[in-house]
Amino acid sequence: MYRLQLTPKFQRAYKKLSKKDKRLGSLVDERLELLRGNPKDSKLRSHVVYRDSYLGTIWSSRVNGDVRILWSYDNQKRLTIILLKVGGHDEVYRF
Repeated sequence: MYRLQLTPKFQRAYKKLSKKDKRLGSLVDERLELLRGNPKDSKLRSHVVYRDSYLGTIWSSRVNGDVRILWSYDNQKRLTIILLKVGGHDEVYRF
C-alpha cells in the first residue's frame, strides 16, 4: 500500500472541490483509496502525461468524465505518491 503525500496546491483544490460538490468530494476520496492500493487500477485509467528530468514522471488518474488527479511517485521515499493537482481536465493540465 502506498502512502499519499498532499501538496499545498492539491489540498487547496481538494478542499474547494469538496466544498462545492460533496458527492464529487466523496468520489475523489474513493479514487484516492484506489490510488493508494494500486495506482494502475483500471478504474483510474492512470497514464503518463509528462516526463521531465527535474519534475520526473507525472501521471494522471481519472475521477470522473472531467475531473483528474495529477500525481507522481516520490523517488526519495519508497512507496510514496505525491498528489500534485485535482480538478477539471483543462485546469489540471496547465503546467
